[in-house]
Amino acid sequence: MPAPTSLRRRLAPAAATVLALAVGIAVGAGPLSDVGTGTDQLAARTGAAPALTDASAVRALEASGALALTTAPRVYDDRLAGRDVAILTMPGADDDVVDGLREQVAAAGARVSGTFGATTELAGPSGTALVDSLGRRLLAQNPDLPVDADAPTYERMGGLLGMVLASREPAGQPPVRATDAVAESLRRSGLLTGPDAVRTRAPLVLVVLGSDDSAGDAGATRSVDAVTTGLLTGLAQRAVGTVVVDDVASGAGGAMRRLRDAGALAGVGTVDGVDLEAGRVLAVLALIRADDGVRGAWGVHGADGPVPTPAG
Repeated sequence: MPAPTSLRRRLAPAAATVLALAVGIAVGAGPLSDVGTGTDQLAARTGAAPALTDASAVRALEASGALALTTAPRVYDDRLAGRDVAILTMPGADDDVVDGLREQVAAAGARVSGTFGATTELAGPSGTALVDSLGRRLLAQNPDLPVDADAPTYERMGGLLGMVLASREPAGQPPVRATDAVAESLRRSGLLTGPDAVRTRAPLVLVVLGSDDSAGDAGATRSVDAVTTGLLTGLAQRAVGTVVVDDVASGAGGAMRRLRDAGALAGVGTVDGVDLEAGRVLAVLALIRADDGVRGAWGVHGADGPVPTPAG
């Protein structure tokens, strides 16, 4: 029988402390330590070939993940029960990470309204002409949509994307003819993948960043970052809360670090470290905080600390 609400509320802070310990184990044994230099996470940071040579570090990472996953439901405390969450993946997002995030969203009591994928044509600068012309045409055809037609190209498209999968109503909203038309146009133009029919537009959006293919080319990196910034800015304006996540390496010196440093993610919550089980738990805690109207930078390299502890 489920624990009474008052008891669950008393247990949640203790469980959050245990989760913080799990995150500390993961950080200390892997990405930020020279102990366990064979872990996949440290290999990603250094560029070295992954070779699991330090068994104790591997065991510590496994233990931290198991601890985090075991503790997570108590920390979540069903705070997302009845909420819908849309997942948007950027090109190169890890399928296993996305699957793990879906599992944790469900563990918090929420429903995944759909998993959508931004294609390279949408999320890369090579598709700018198509993104610009299609965005203008869609707004001309659907002038009642509350998206600024004079916004910059990618912010305008981010707003249209938000109309397809997100809602500013806490309970979510059903799709309407105009949003269905936009979704179909985005799919047919090769800009977006996802379900043919959207059951509901979700108040919460979880964005999973992908591989940093532009690394090493400063000009290409700036272009990709500008595209990502525009899309996320427009998208976040159409949702109650948006959380952007990526792996440890991204938070250390990749796309997540650049976007955070540039202030491009000020309007959303962020979590780095979702390649770790504990990091995926943190992502859902960030969704809970976003549902409360709280934004922050959390995770292994988060300026606001590792754990977005839910309010009591």
